[in-house]
Amino acid sequence: MSHGFLHHIRRNQIARDDYDKQVKQANEHQRPRHTTTSRLPRRPDIQVYHPRRGNGSQPGVGAETEEWNESGSSTEPETHGTELFWLDYQADSGHVTSYIVLKEDKPERVVERVAEENVLDSTMRMALQARLRKEMDKRRNKR
Repeated sequence: MSHGFLHHIRRNQIARDDYDKQVKQANEHQRPRHTTTSRLPRRPDIQVYHPRRGNGSQPGVGAETEEWNESGSSTEPETHGTELFWLDYQADSGHVTSYIVLKEDKPERVVERVAEENVLDSTMRMALQARLRKEMDKRRNKR
C-alpha cells in the first residue's frame, strides 16, 4: 500500500490525541469557580397576603387612597409618631376596621375616625372614648 491512505489515518489519529491532551490540560489548569449560590434548588419567595377592600373596588384613585391609608388597611401604614397599639373595631355586621393609635392621638379623634366608617350612636361613642382613654393612659405610663 504505497498510496499513503493509512499514513493519513495515523496522522489524523495522532492530531486528535494531541488535541484531546491539550483540552484536558486546559481544563485541569482552570480554577474552580467559587460561586456564592448553593447548588441546591432555590426556595420560592415568601408569599405575602394582600387583603381586598370590602366594597370590591381597587384602591388607588384620588380621595379613596387617602381613606385607605388612614384606615390602617394598607400594607405600609404611615405613622408619624410613637405607635401605642392597634385598635380593631368589629361592627355588628362583622366588618372589622383597624386603626393605629399613636401616643400623640386624642381619644376623641380616634373615635371620630372609627365613626367615619361605622355607625355609632352617642352612647357607643362615649363608651369607646372612655375605653380608649383608659387603654392609652395605661400604655403611655408603660413607655
